[in-house]
Amino acid sequence: MLAFMPAQLRLIKPDEPREYFHADSAGQLWAGLACVLGAVELTTRGYGGALRPLLAGPAAASLLFLAAWFAFTWAERRCTSYWLGSKSLVIGRGILRQRVETVELWRIREARLEQSAVQRLRGAGGIALVLHDPSRPVLVLGPVAAAEKLHRKLRETVARDLTPSAEPARDRR
Repeated sequence: MLAFMPAQLRLIKPDEPREYFHADSAGQLWAGLACVLGAVELTTRGYGGALRPLLAGPAAASLLFLAAWFAFTWAERRCTSYWLGSKSLVIGRGILRQRVETVELWRIREARLEQSAVQRLRGAGGIALVLHDPSRPVLVLGPVAAAEKLHRKLRETVARDLTPSAEPARDRR
């Protein structure tokens, strides 16, 4: 979008987002697909006479409601994104109404990576950020796709900001 704007109208932002990450949503998609296939199978067996229609109909309907719930949670996670800049972490959430939250990197005291066995195989996981803020000491991100990469980048960026510079500060009097 900035490429089409004249140079006079472009705003220079000191903290442009450098890295983009999104929430992990593949599990909800596969679970929803399994529910739909189960509903089709129950309906087929009900019409074929292998199951009583009185049993197959409500079971198939409940599986379709469960599939709709999985579809909604998939869309919700798909609309969650994380941008890691040089000074802040921006978290965008929401399907119809977008909520954007900015966490300054100097507030992060510690970043912990939490992964289950399945998440470890897929490279996903959750990240718990321990903050200097007493009103919200822990902020949990995730599940995040490419969680190990985000965790490593967060640690590198926070460590770089906390490392004192080699140049002494000059007094400007």
